[in-house]
Amino acid sequence: MIKEKFLIAFDGTHASGKTTLKYQVAARLKERGVNCVVLPEPARRSPLIDDVVLREVDSFDIPLEIDLIMNHISQCIRGTRDGEIILSDRTPVNVLAYTELLIPKKNKLEIDLLKKCRALIETWIMFYDLIFYCQDYYIADITKDNRRSKVVGIQKEVDIETKKQYNQFGCEIRFIPEGLSLDKKADFVMNLIENKLDLKM
Repeated sequence: MIKEKFLIAFDGTHASGKTTLKYQVAARLKERGVNCVVLPEPARRSPLIDDVVLREVDSFDIPLEIDLIMNHISQCIRGTRDGEIILSDRTPVNVLAYTELLIPKKNKLEIDLLKKCRALIETWIMFYDLIFYCQDYYIADITKDNRRSKVVGIQKEVDIETKKQYNQFGCEIRFIPEGLSLDKKADFVMNLIENKLDLKM
């Protein structure tokens, strides 16, 4: 809980249904009169990501990843101004997973920077009231979302590394069972939200 608000994240690899589920849950909360804020995924609004993926004038590097980490945190804090429940797309832990896979070679300064970021994330991650993890793999249509073009073939690796990162932080994750319909996934999430946050719906 941050600023007496409830912070909930939806995580998993790319094309695992996180964003679709997030909006489905938001719609259900709003139907019940709950004031919630839906946060976008920082990578989708990053000009640095656009430089790498869309314009191909740069490459993934540590400053880009640190920018994403800080944007995750900043978005969540700002979201508390407008809603009682904040629904986040991923967490900074997910960014660390991509960093390990996309930037395997790091110099001493980059390693030191990431250590500092890990220390910040270790404290920050405790502010999440619930973290839901989507385990399904869907085929990413890069003709409609070419920001995924650089990572489309590494879903399994991202999934494994993200779970590894969460385990290192000792986070309590709610794994959404695989193969459920969208409605069943939303039922699963809503049930845990009601129980965890003692919401009367």
